[in-house]
This record gives sequence, structure tokens and C-alpha cells, in this order.
Amino acid sequence: MKESIKSCQTFSKDSLRSFLVKKRLNMSDSEIAIKSNSLQELFLEKISSDNSIHSIALYSSINKEVRTGCIHNNLILNNKKIFYPKIVGNNLKFVESNNLNAFSVGKFNIMEPESDKYALLGDIDLFVLPSVGIGSLGKRLGYGGGFYDRVLSSIKKEKICSFIYDFQVIENFFGENHDIEASKVFTEKRVIYFN
Repeated sequence: MKESIKSCQTFSKDSLRSFLVKKRLNMSDSEIAIKSNSLQELFLEKISSDNSIHSIALYSSINKEVRTGCIHNNLILNNKKIFYPKIVGNNLKFVESNNLNAFSVGKFNIMEPESDKYALLGDIDLFVLPSVGIGSLGKRLGYGGGFYDRVLSSIKKEKICSFIYDFQVIENFFGENHDIEASKVFTEKRVIYFN
């Protein structure tokens, strides 16, 4: 498996993106559930002792991305504020939403909050991003639309983390200048920290 990813690293971002998305889509629903649960438990364990995090931006998973439902439910029980991304025109905005029933299908068939009460980025303590892959320096490989890159370009990387499956960690992917960096990445097996 590592050989496949290493050989893919010599190709373009589009080829690498296609390879990783296809690999993710080939995962079974039971595999997704098991790996997502492991990752969510790891994440909740790590943030439970961090008193500086009162608000978290999550995402609605698509195309077999890591699920976030258990985290959402736990955050509600612990009185945390939860925000979700919403595409408005060509921009990404964040909306506070504790009720997953108040979502509807938005752009790219992603579930988005129906509310239009947009938050200031400074109101969010931690941004949890879905990713196609994360490079060895923390650079994020997204879907190619640049939505997160644009909106989070001024946010300190300490406030950005990502959820991916372990096979989406790409050893020799260094990204481009406009690709945002995560300070840490959670997989079903480990937490990787980037300086």
C-alpha cells in the first residue's frame, strides 16, 4: 500500500487526489464505522482536557469521509458551541448549529445548516477539516475548490486540525504555498503533530 502512495506522489495533485478518493470510496461501511469511531474516541480523549476549547467547527461527512456524529453529540453534552461550514456563493462561512435535523443539502450535495446566522472566524477555537490527504509537513490536500484555503488563510495553524484515515497520510507531499497547514491530524491509529 505504501508503495502505491509513494509512486502516486510523483504525479500531479489531481492524480494523487483521485487515487486517494478512490481508495477511500472502496472502503466498506463497516470499516468506515469502526475507523471513524476509533478516531472520534481519540479526538474526544485529547480535547477533553483542553480548557481553552469552547467552540469547534466540524463538517458533514460525504463520500466516506471520517464521520463526526459522536463528536457532535459529545460536544452538545459538554455545552460546547458547534459550527458547520456553509457555501455561500463562492465563499465558505460557518454557522452555529447544535441541531443536525436543521440541515439541508447544499452545494456539492453536502449537508449544511439551514440558518444564515454566520459566525466570525474569531468565535471558533478549533477548526476540524475533512481532507483528501495530509502531507508530512501538515499541508492539506483538499478537493481542489480552495474553499478552506481561502477562508482560513489568516487563521493560525494551531487552530486547525484534520480527520483522515491513516492511509491518507502522504509522506512526500509538501503542498503549495496556498495550501493551508494543520497543526495536527487525527487518524484511527494516531495523532500526528506538526511544528
